[in-house]
Amino acid sequence: MKRMIKYLLVAVLFASIFQSCKKTPPIASFTASQGNCIGAIRLAVEQVPNVENYCYERKNPQTNQWEEIYWGYENVFDDTGYGLPNDKLLPGQVYQYRIKAHTNKRGYGDYSEIVTGYMFSPNPYLKKIEYKKIEGKPDSYEMEYRIVDKLPIDIQNLRVRRFQVYRAESYDMNLNVCEILSFHFDGNNLDSIIAGTQEEYNFDKNKTYYYRIKAQYEYWYNYEISYSVGTYSCNSRVFEAGELSGGGGDPSGDGVGTINYTSTNYGEINSSSSGGKNKIIHCIDGSTAYIGYLDGYQEALETGKPVLMKNTGSSWTNAGGAMPAELLADNFIKDYDFDVSSGTIYLAALSSSAIYVYKNNGSWSENLATPLLQGASSNSLDIAVLNNQLYLTVRQNDDINVFKYNGTTWEQVGSAVATGFITNTKLKNIDGTLYIWYEEHESGTSQCTLHIKHLSGTSWVSDLTWSKDEAANFDIVRLNNSLYFIEEGMGTELGGVYKVESSNSATNIFEKVGKYALPQSITTDASGNIIISAIELDQNIDNWCLAVLVYDGTSWKKVNDDFSETSFRGHTSAVQASGNDIHFIYGLKSSEVYLMPTVMKAKKYTK
Repeated sequence: MKRMIKYLLVAVLFASIFQSCKKTPPIASFTASQGNCIGAIRLAVEQVPNVENYCYERKNPQTNQWEEIYWGYENVFDDTGYGLPNDKLLPGQVYQYRIKAHTNKRGYGDYSEIVTGYMFSPNPYLKKIEYKKIEGKPDSYEMEYRIVDKLPIDIQNLRVRRFQVYRAESYDMNLNVCEILSFHFDGNNLDSIIAGTQEEYNFDKNKTYYYRIKAQYEYWYNYEISYSVGTYSCNSRVFEAGELSGGGGDPSGDGVGTINYTSTNYGEINSSSSGGKNKIIHCIDGSTAYIGYLDGYQEALETGKPVLMKNTGSSWTNAGGAMPAELLADNFIKDYDFDVSSGTIYLAALSSSAIYVYKNNGSWSENLATPLLQGASSNSLDIAVLNNQLYLTVRQNDDINVFKYNGTTWEQVGSAVATGFITNTKLKNIDGTLYIWYEEHESGTSQCTLHIKHLSGTSWVSDLTWSKDEAANFDIVRLNNSLYFIEEGMGTELGGVYKVESSNSATNIFEKVGKYALPQSITTDASGNIIISAIELDQNIDNWCLAVLVYDGTSWKKVNDDFSETSFRGHTSAVQASGNDIHFIYGLKSSEVYLMPTVMKAKKYTK
């Protein structure tokens, strides 16, 4: 009996040890909502047997770091953006998530697959405001209104909708502003059209009026065991009275004229990889247009392989031949840039452990980078060529430095250009002047300050210091001795095209341009036109696409073409003028995998 008890105890001990050595089971299913929750992204994991807790993580788009957002036993959790600037998710921003299970005995299991999600971003707009004189009632008018507020048919968490419509006598909505309409609907009312009439006593037919909707959406969200209530607020754009005669305020109408070009379709741009494409760059050398992009792009790692292409006049072909072997062997390229001068190609790339710089005048040189460029830690790399000399900017720790290559060694140009929380530093040779621009951020806020400077001797002279909330991703051009820049915008900000007026002011020339917003790329042609690619908005984000727009100094016009197959994702859009021709590069919407185009196409528009 004692021997049997001993064997049983040993068996129990081994079973206990075996159980303790077993790994926490993996996650079988993990999902994130895509546009059917207001103010939140709903994360759901299939219950894992015998698991006590789950660790939810979100990648912060600003820091590119994974951050824990919830640790607990809930298998459904609504992310409302806590820990991000202003503790809110940004409209239109796609977020990445992962999760792992935890048991007290076995610790953490493996991470799940990375999933992406985004919240629903309401976009109410005015379609109609019209006044008719009421006979027999002096100074009385019947005001007919129509508001459109399209909601997802499967919206998950709507509690209440509130609308207020304001009228003013100035575009900034400050002069004699007053509320003219107010509505309140519970979550069961999902009507997309709000229409009716009401009597109006304070209307003056001799005045020009402007209108704006202020909307609030109350929503439920699951947060740390209990359900809570949040509020999502947004304002419509400003509508001028002349737009609101029944169709002017509808973003499904272009709102801009068209301009005709002859279109040449180059078809698909050949690529060595079927993976994602991202971070397109364009430039011109003489009359030859070039583009670069990261191929085989891994969204989770934000890495890819640089590819360079040039236009021969009849097709797009590889530029520079096969990339250097050491560059191809590095699987962690996260940033790159290139420039072309007098037929010579210059390429720089940055990985997690190395900087690569090459020159190609028929074949690629050895790596020209030295430890001087690497520094203690380096990121945000960009290059430009001026007077056949290569300049390179790189962020080293918190300093933005610029270096010049003299043919054998590198030397720093002046002192640090800037220090602090700096992102997206760019260099460009514009008409023989070297410009640098960068974004300065204030930690914990969505405030962004754009700095534009140019090189004079060894000093950097400021051209513009300009701040705006939720601004991001700038590019600059110069036309008729004036600087212009685009900002893509983020969150509720729809971007713009700006003319620099002074060292601290700029005028947006891209206001109220129909349903187009979020400029992606900018160039200028030989006739003095500004050309951009921008996103064509729609109530359904699946219908968003690109368009090419031309500004002649007085008005914007859309290039008359069908852009429905273009993808607005992955920074795969570029416009580059050559004379009066426009080269247009874009990702193919139907090729998107995990919200990233895998095929690029090209067209040329000729006058």
